[in-house]
Amino acid sequence: MRCLIVEDDQLVAERWRQVLGDLGMETTLAYSQAEGELSLNSERFGLMLADLGLPDGDGLDLIALAATRDPSLPVVVVSGRTNLALSDLFSRNDNVTAFFHKSENFEEVAALVDHYRLRSASPGGPPLA
Repeated sequence: MRCLIVEDDQLVAERWRQVLGDLGMETTLAYSQAEGELSLNSERFGLMLADLGLPDGDGLDLIALAATRDPSLPVVVVSGRTNLALSDLFSRNDNVTAFFHKSENFEEVAALVDHYRLRSASPGGPPLA
């Protein structure tokens, strides 16, 4: 399964690449909203891991674009935002499946991502890229 990682902190993005690579996933890194848009317009993904605070825009706009490109694309939000109303996040973005605060450990998020990977690989599982 291919995963788009949208994260402006290069150290965090590289850590995600390593963690997801250890799960056998192919990853594409985008360090900005513009890079994320280019990736969404040129590649197909089975999962998107998205930060909300990007240097050139709001990750919510990128999540909305992802939903128009592929409404079934699951998006896991990992953000440092503390003023976010989760009910708004989930009600306005049908493809957002989970939210984790950046301070949470990588293993928790990786376990959820691995769940999606295994589900996509199982017979009868949803067709994820």
